[in-house]
Amino acid sequence: MKHPFVPSSLALAIVLAASSPLMAGGPAGSLTPSASSAPDLKNLTPQQRHEALRQHVLAKSGESFAPFRVIVKFKDQTWTQGFSYGRSVANASVLATQTAMSAEMRNALGSAGARVAQAYPGMGVMVLEVFGHAHHAVGAAIEALYRSGTVEYAHPDYIVKAQKIPKDTDYNALWGLHNDGQTGGVADADIDAPEAWDKRISSRGSVVVGVIDSGVDYTHPELVPSMWTNPGEIPANGIDDEGNGYIDDVYGIDAYNHDSDPMDDNSHGTHVAGTIGARGNNNQGVVGVNWLANVMALKFLGADGSGPTSGAIEAINYALDAQTRHNLPRIVLNNSWGGGGFSQALLDAINASMAQGALFVAAAGNDASDVDLHPHYPSSYDVDNIVSVGASTMHETLAGFSNYGCAQVDLVAPGDSILSTVPGNGYEYKSGTSMATPHVAGAAALLWAQNPNFTWRNVKAALLNGADVKSDYASKAMTSGRLNLNSAMAPKMGTNPSVWKLEPAVVQADSTLSIHGNRFGATPGAVTIRGLAASIVSWSNSKIVVKVPANVGYGAGKVIVTDAAGTRANTACVNAGSEVSVVDQLQIPRYWHAGAKVGEHYWLIGGYAPWGYVRLVERYTPATGESVVDQAWTSPVTFDDAISVAVGDKIYVIGSWLASNAVYIFDTQTGVWSQGAPLADFASIGAASAVALGDGRIYLFGGYTDQGYSNRTYRYDPVSNAWERLADMPYAQQSTSAVRQGASNEAWVIGGDGNAPDWGRTVMSYNADSNSWQVKLPTAFYHNAGMAVWYQGRSYVLFGDSSAGRGELWYGGKWVETFKALQALTYPRGDVFDDAVYAMGGFDYATGGHSASVLRIGK
Repeated sequence: MKHPFVPSSLALAIVLAASSPLMAGGPAGSLTPSASSAPDLKNLTPQQRHEALRQHVLAKSGESFAPFRVIVKFKDQTWTQGFSYGRSVANASVLATQTAMSAEMRNALGSAGARVAQAYPGMGVMVLEVFGHAHHAVGAAIEALYRSGTVEYAHPDYIVKAQKIPKDTDYNALWGLHNDGQTGGVADADIDAPEAWDKRISSRGSVVVGVIDSGVDYTHPELVPSMWTNPGEIPANGIDDEGNGYIDDVYGIDAYNHDSDPMDDNSHGTHVAGTIGARGNNNQGVVGVNWLANVMALKFLGADGSGPTSGAIEAINYALDAQTRHNLPRIVLNNSWGGGGFSQALLDAINASMAQGALFVAAAGNDASDVDLHPHYPSSYDVDNIVSVGASTMHETLAGFSNYGCAQVDLVAPGDSILSTVPGNGYEYKSGTSMATPHVAGAAALLWAQNPNFTWRNVKAALLNGADVKSDYASKAMTSGRLNLNSAMAPKMGTNPSVWKLEPAVVQADSTLSIHGNRFGATPGAVTIRGLAASIVSWSNSKIVVKVPANVGYGAGKVIVTDAAGTRANTACVNAGSEVSVVDQLQIPRYWHAGAKVGEHYWLIGGYAPWGYVRLVERYTPATGESVVDQAWTSPVTFDDAISVAVGDKIYVIGSWLASNAVYIFDTQTGVWSQGAPLADFASIGAASAVALGDGRIYLFGGYTDQGYSNRTYRYDPVSNAWERLADMPYAQQSTSAVRQGASNEAWVIGGDGNAPDWGRTVMSYNADSNSWQVKLPTAFYHNAGMAVWYQGRSYVLFGDSSAGRGELWYGGKWVETFKALQALTYPRGDVFDDAVYAMGGFDYATGGHSASVLRIGK
């Protein structure tokens, strides 16, 4: 997230279908990439297409959430006064007795039909229990809270999953710690643990590692010596001795079952804990990265390996509270889980962990996906103390299941066929980025214990600087490297310069590149990009800005930073010349939304969010990255695949799949909605395309109506508020993209589906001066429900439900491919700002979910 969100009085108006599979409340997300592919839509009627796409989203989406629960942060934080940092379990009537709680907050809870189930005063976050029909209650409560104008944010309690892949295997050695080819792999494809153990074997007493997971079997003989025990709690006396809201929290807590016994009923957390700190040199079983550790058990995943985001927040809160109460100097948090939608509350909690000096190590995920384009949370949150970890194999290759990303994954670690502890005094092999993450967390604890004067910044720098750069990880991780504990243990690795992030991740010739990191020094050194010297614009200890060379070329490469003393930082992966990068995240992930550009802003209206249809209007400003939603802008009806066009300061929203032929007008200056004359020729129309031409009137093309596919052309005059029918299109098409040809009175209608011979590639040209149509050369790729813009003097069409997201320009009398992205979006919305194309939202075929990404295409 390049810029912070700036929420205004948000208003969510949500329509939920009780029969929808999303409403069942079951956990979503998968431990392996889904075997199901995107639906074949070509032989379906428009109604069937619409429903098939919707069901595909619901089946693949990782955005399910807990029924009856909402996470909220109120603008007024005075309610936190008088509470300890730890958990407070209460209901609305109890909190209402607190003089610090305003009447407005109490009224908001009442209007939402909610009571407080949990509260974390140190973070200012509450978890509400709402009443009504499961997911409908969640949507209605969110709407009511935003309408009250009292909340900074409110969102569902997303379900997340353990990032593991269970695997039966005959491997009998810990190849990730030491690999001499004994298991059939490549010698030295390991973290060099034995070499590191010559320096140190234990982090016990120096560093606490919080395992935020499914719990830990604290009775396992390999783990008993490495368990953290609460110095403020007397075991089994039934008393909250330290007053933190938990009774007998000896080893940690269970935020899933809301008690203080973090016993593992899944095996995932115990496996993670064994990699971190299974007892060494005890003549049995396995050994961890640390022969002795200090593992705090923070359970929030249930027996099925899933759990709510609120549980993760509680676990983080508990660890930070324990650090404060018991003066724990160093904390590493292991997070071998992920999924769900963007959570501002979870992001706030991670930021709180950074402020308190903790290192947050997170699994990159197991979707075999590029997380630079498809963010995976929590590893993709833009917080400096996060170390994102992919998985490597014993063959020194990226594991086939592992997510990757030049910008979003920091390094990889052994994660395939890893032997470790499981409940009941047992051992098992498991695979996943879940297994890679504790290698890094364990390494962080050991090197931090070895260098007690380090901060988390030094520890992160050491991990990245010490990584073994290997060809198979180039462009797959920022460092292009795999964890090497022995190298990271060297004190200079923590004090050498270190690159953490490039902004943007995709560079263009003659543009500027910001390099963020640690210990660059005050005196400028040197930077090369893809082997070419970059001129220094500015240089500070934590940020360098350079001018990208004009001849930087295209493709993947490296950024090398050398400080004034000649010391090199870790390798930083960069892509040059590629035209697609994710620059921001919207507040609401959605597709089937309307949208239009007015001045410096882009307005997104309605559509379908993870929790159902919304009437939310969001304003995004590319120049600043600011995203604002105001309850005053709430649309009067629900729009689903409606058509939208801006004329002056007003946006005209026409029709909807939801049985509408209406015209609604949104005044962006006043935020007021009004209604225009309906398109009376149909009872309903949706999935059409439209443009405003030089005469200030709106031209509407095709779509799907209550009478079937449409080949009609209509013109709407905003001044007279009247419709007229014009020349029919050559073919009846829906889900097309329309673009005005510069300043002319010509519009091209591109792609879509219908009765055209090559429906996904068809290009039809309409001339308003002559009221006539022509068929142009077809596009090279299918663009159904994509978007089109006039960019750099040419028609530019991008995305659609092709096998991969593509963009192509009309150039030299033909269509020329300009980029190939890994994100195959349908229903994105966007326009041109600041000599670049911005695409927002949509349905992502690769991940099967709603996109909240803002993609920038061009310089």
